[in-house]
Amino acid sequence: MSSTVYQPAFRIDFASAVSAEVQTLERALLDARQSLCFYHLAEMQCNELEHFRAVAASRQQQEVALAHLLSQYSEAPSSQQQLSPALRQNSREWAESAVAAEIESLRLYDLLIASCDDHALRDILFRIQAAIHDHHLPLLRQAVELQQEVDPLALLQEVQQAVEHKDPAKWASLLTGRSGPLLGGALLGAGAIWLLKNHLNKP
Repeated sequence: MSSTVYQPAFRIDFASAVSAEVQTLERALLDARQSLCFYHLAEMQCNELEHFRAVAASRQQQEVALAHLLSQYSEAPSSQQQLSPALRQNSREWAESAVAAEIESLRLYDLLIASCDDHALRDILFRIQAAIHDHHLPLLRQAVELQQEVDPLALLQEVQQAVEHKDPAKWASLLTGRSGPLLGGALLGAGAIWLLKNHLNKP
């Protein structure tokens, strides 16, 4: 998310007529809505990444829960801000930005929890923070790994080493790892098979 949108700093304004609980919930709700806006835009540009959809679904649940809780603390409708995350160039940039944004959310929740004296509200905030840490970030880091570019020359060297050492474990690792699809396609057809034949034909 763009730095102009995401600002995790949070302090209770004790001079405000708005209660600390409402201020806390409003900031948490804004965080959820910022995330949803980001993921919806990311999904439109990177519809092959299921990771975004999974995290967006979790964020949607958080938004509903926070909005419901806020309605119990305040009769005033929650403020709606115009959110416009900056566009990214590719899926990898979206995934990396998502990881950075969720880390900022973790930091924000540290502040929200520290500012909250209501035990029931603190418990809910802890649960949301745990979901970000245990569910969102692992998924998004996996998405980043999936977008890492494979170096064909380095991959060919790995294939050649596996052929020369006749190591089944190495072959299994190559075929089931991130470069498996590439091996199963043009590279295996054109390069790896040539290496295999070349090795088998050696005296």
